Amino acid sequence: MGAISDDMTRLSEEISTLRNARREFAGRLAEEAKERKTAVRTLQNGFRKTHQASAKEARKTRLTFISDIKGEVAALQAALHSSLAEYRKSYAAEARAAGKARSQLVTNLKHELLQKHAELREARSKTAKRDRADRLATLSGIKENVAETCRNSQRELAAFTRSYRATANNDKAERMSTLAGIRDSVAQLRREIRSELTDYRKIYRAGAKQHRTDRVAFVNELKKTVADVRQQTVSELDEARHAWSGIFPAAPAGERDSDRKARDEAELMAKQEAERKAHAEIERKAKEEAERKALEEAERMAKQETERKAREEAERKAKEEAEHKAKQEAERKAREEAERKAQEEAQKRKKAEAERQAKEEKKPAAKGKTK
Repeated sequence: MGAISDDMTRLSEEISTLRNARREFAGRLAEEAKERKTAVRTLQNGFRKTHQASAKEARKTRLTFISDIKGEVAALQAALHSSLAEYRKSYAAEARAAGKARSQLVTNLKHELLQKHAELREARSKTAKRDRADRLATLSGIKENVAETCRNSQRELAAFTRSYRATANNDKAERMSTLAGIRDSVAQLRREIRSELTDYRKIYRAGAKQHRTDRVAFVNELKKTVADVRQQTVSELDEARHAWSGIFPAAPAGERDSDRKARDEAELMAKQEAERKAHAEIERKAKEEAERKALEEAERMAKQETERKAREEAERKAKEEAEHKAKQEAERKAREEAERKAQEEAQKRKKAEAERQAKEEKKPAAKGKTK
C-alpha cells in the first residue's frame, strides 16, 4: 500500500503542477491578446489618419487641376467666340458680294437666254420649212422609186415564174425518164428473179433426184449389210447350237421353229427400223437444205428490194433538194437585184438632193452679191 500511496501523492502533485502551469499559460495568453488588441487598434488609428491625410491631399490636387482646366476652357471658349464673330462678319460681307454677283449673272444669263431662244425659234421655223419641203420632195422621189421597184419586181417575178415553170417542166421530163428507166430496171430485175427461181427449181429437182438415188443406194447397201449380219448371226447360232448339242440333248423341232421365227421377226423389225431412220434422216437433210436455200434467196431479194427503195428515196431527196436550192437561188438573185436597184435609186436621190441644196445655198449668196 505504501507504493500506491506514494504514486497517488506524486500524481496528485503533478496534476496540481500542470493545473497551475495551465492557469499561468491562460493568463499570459489573455495578457498577450490584450496587448495585441491594443497594438492593432493603434495601427488602425494610424492607418485611418494616414488615409484621411492622403484623401485631403488628393482632393486638394483634384480641385486645383479642375480649376486649371476650367480656366483653360474659358480661355479657349473666349477665343473661339471671338474667332466665330470675326468669321461671321467676313462671311456676311462675302455673301452680300456673292449675292450681288449672282443676281447680276442671273440677269445677264436671262437676257442671253431670251436672245438665244428668239434666234433658235427663228432658225427652227426656217429649218422646219426647209425640212418640210425636203421631206415632201424626198417622199415624192421615194414614191416614184417604190412604184418603179414594184414594177421591176413584178416583171422579174413574172420572168422568174416563167423560168421556174420551164425548169419544172424540164425536171418533170427528167423525172419521167428516170421513172421509165427505173421501171425498166424493175422489169429486168423481175425477169432475172424469175430466171433465178427457174434455175433454183431445176437445181432443187436435180438435188432431189440425186438424194433419192443416194437413198436407194443407201437402202440397198443397208439391206446388204443387214443380210450379211443376218447370215453371220445364223451361222453363229448354228455353231452355238451344234456346240451345245454335244452337252445337252437336242431341243424339240417345235421349239427350234419358234426360235427361228422369233429370230426372223426380230431381224425384220431391226431392218425396218434401220430403213425408217435412214429415210427420215435423208428427208430431214433435204428439207433443211431446201429451207436454207429458200431463206438465202428470200434474204437476197429483201436486201435488193431495200437497196432499191433506199436508192429511189435518195434520188427523190436529191431532186427535191436541187429544186429547193434552185428556187432559193432564183429568189436570192431577184432579191439582190431589187436591193441593188433600190440602193442605186437611193444614191441617185441623195445626189440630186445634195445638188439641189447646193443650188439653193448658192442662190442667197448670188442675191447678196447682187445687192
